[in-house]
Amino acid sequence: MTTDAQTSAPRKTGGAPPGNGNGIKTGRRYNVGTLPKDCRSIENVRSKISRQVTEEVIARTGEMSVYSAAVLQSLVRHETRCQLLTRWLRIEGDKLTVLDRSALLRDISSATDARDKCLERLGLDKSALPAPWEPSGSPQPVLVLPDNSRRSHAPQQTTTDEVAAGTSPDGTESAHEGGER
Repeated sequence: MTTDAQTSAPRKTGGAPPGNGNGIKTGRRYNVGTLPKDCRSIENVRSKISRQVTEEVIARTGEMSVYSAAVLQSLVRHETRCQLLTRWLRIEGDKLTVLDRSALLRDISSATDARDKCLERLGLDKSALPAPWEPSGSPQPVLVLPDNSRRSHAPQQTTTDEVAAGTSPDGTESAHEGGER
């Protein structure tokens, strides 16, 4: 038999708080094939870029559509191809002929270009923030130190008028009286 106190108590729903990354983990691991056993660092890069791009797409558009997920999968594949080719060039580069090395470099470039095109399709080819050299309409923030910090750490500077008058900023006479040096 249940009492009123038992039925009126709110149930714990559990799980992560709203806004947590757990909501976007589904679909993050794509079928991009298995890599050689000693390519764990490439797996890490693949996972990291997937996570970062997913979070950025959701931050900019509010959702991860099926099209965006497909483009993201292509992006991850191109990045994986670029990383693998770079690895093979590093490991086997001494054994390859000049033509083979240039072919690998060409393939690395095409993989990078394909990855960048995927970023363009996702709308991530430009930063959400204006570049520092672009006018943003608002002045750049300036670090302002309190007066006491400036006095204790920065050397006192004398103006040309003070030098000519023979006084320093604190009112005492300077060593160079009459502006002579």
